[in-house]
Amino acid sequence: MNTNRIFSTISQIAFSILMAGAALGQTPAFVLPAQGCPMAHCDARMSDAVNATPPMNPTVLYHDPVPTGSSYGLGCSSNLHVVACTYHNRNSANLVVYGPDGHTIFTSGGLLNNKAWTSAPIVDASGGVIATDDTYLIRYAADGQILWQAALPGGTPISPVLTANGFILVATDGGPISAYSLSTGRLLGVLTVTDAAGRVYSTKNTPSINWNRAYISMAAGNNSNYGQLVAIDVDPSNAAAPLSLKWAFPFGGPSGASPLFIGNMIYFDGAHLTADGWSPAGPYMFGLQDLGNTCSLIWKKVMSSPVKANAAQDPRGGLWVFAAGSTALLRLSENSGAVLQSVDVNALVNRPFSEKPSSALSIVRGPNGETMMLAGVSPEWGSGNPSFAVALNLDSSTLVWELQLADGDMTASQFPIVANSQGAPIVVFPGVNSGAYFVGD
Repeated sequence: MNTNRIFSTISQIAFSILMAGAALGQTPAFVLPAQGCPMAHCDARMSDAVNATPPMNPTVLYHDPVPTGSSYGLGCSSNLHVVACTYHNRNSANLVVYGPDGHTIFTSGGLLNNKAWTSAPIVDASGGVIATDDTYLIRYAADGQILWQAALPGGTPISPVLTANGFILVATDGGPISAYSLSTGRLLGVLTVTDAAGRVYSTKNTPSINWNRAYISMAAGNNSNYGQLVAIDVDPSNAAAPLSLKWAFPFGGPSGASPLFIGNMIYFDGAHLTADGWSPAGPYMFGLQDLGNTCSLIWKKVMSSPVKANAAQDPRGGLWVFAAGSTALLRLSENSGAVLQSVDVNALVNRPFSEKPSSALSIVRGPNGETMMLAGVSPEWGSGNPSFAVALNLDSSTLVWELQLADGDMTASQFPIVANSQGAPIVVFPGVNSGAYFVGD
C-alpha cells in the first residue's frame, strides 16, 4: 500500500474542505486539486508529488514563442485541466493561463510586473488562479475575472501558500511575511522576523505548511551567514499577533531550497551548522523535528556543494536532493540522512559533455505504478551544449526519455501535467529564456 501517496491525498482533500468552508457565501470556494501540481512544489508540504502519469514517448507539441521565460522560477502549476505560468516579460503578460493544447485562456495583461516569475501560481480545481508580483496578490476566477486584489507590504514574494484555516501566506525576499483571507483578500497580519541582536530576516524560499503552521528557511538581510528555520503560526483568533513566531532553529546560512515537511519532520539545507559562517564544515541537509513549542535536530548530512532545489518526497520513503554542480541525484533516508539510492543523470543521458540536474524534481507515477521523476538537466552554463528535460524510472534507476530544449535554453522549473481532450497526459514547463513547452506523445 502506498501510504505516503494516500497521506498526501487525504491531506489535500482536508485542505479543500476547510478552504471551501472559509469561502462559503462570499467568493467561489477555492478547492485545491490533488493532481497535476497545483502550486509551488505541488502541495503545501512542498512534496513535489504531481500524482499523475506522464507521457512515455513524448515530443514537443507546442512551444509558446512570446514570453521571455520564467528565469530560475518554478514556472507553471496545473489542476490537470489548465496550466498557469508566470514569466519575467517586460512588455507582455507575466501570468498566462493555458488550455492543454497551448491556447491562452486568459492573461494578467499589464497588471503583474516582471517580478511575477519569483512565484509559482496556485490553480484551483475550477481553473481559478492566485498569482502575485512584488506589488499585488490577485485572485482570478476561471474566466480571468479578478475576484480580489490585495496590495503587498514590501519585498519580493517567493510563491504564496495556503493554510488549512483559509489564508494565503506570503513570505518575501527583502520584506515581511503577510497573510490574507482566501475568500476576500483581507489582510490578516504582517510579521517581521528578527533575532536578539536585531538582525532582520527574509527568505528566498517558499514556506512549507503544516496545517496552520509555516516553516520558513530565512537569512539575515545584512549578513546571510545568519540563518534561521522558523515556525510561524497563522491564527485569526489571536488579535494581538495573528502571525506569531513559535520557535526558531539557528544555523549558518544561507539556504538555497524550500523546506519539505513530512510527519513531524522538516528537511532543509544550510551552508553551515552554526552562524559564524565557517564551522563546522558544510553545506548540510538537516532533518529537524517539530516538538510543538520547540524543535530538535535529528540528523545532518554534509553535501558536496550547496543545495539549490527543494527536497522531493519519494513515495517509497526518503527524499531526493542534489548538490549544485554534481551529476548525482541522491535519495536520503528520512530518519538518518543516509544515502539510500544514487542516480547519475550524466551517465544516463550519455552525451560527450557533462549534464547536471538544474530544476525542481517532480515525482510522478508510471503507467504500471513505477516511481518516476521529471527533471531538467543542463551542461555548464555558457558551454553551448544543449539542455534536456528527462523522465527517470526511480525503481530501476534508468532513463525513460530525454527531450532536447531549444538552443540556448534550459529549465529550472517544476513539471505539472495536464490532460488533453482524449485524456492523454501532457507535461508543461517553461524555459529560463522562453515560454512554456507542451510535451506529449
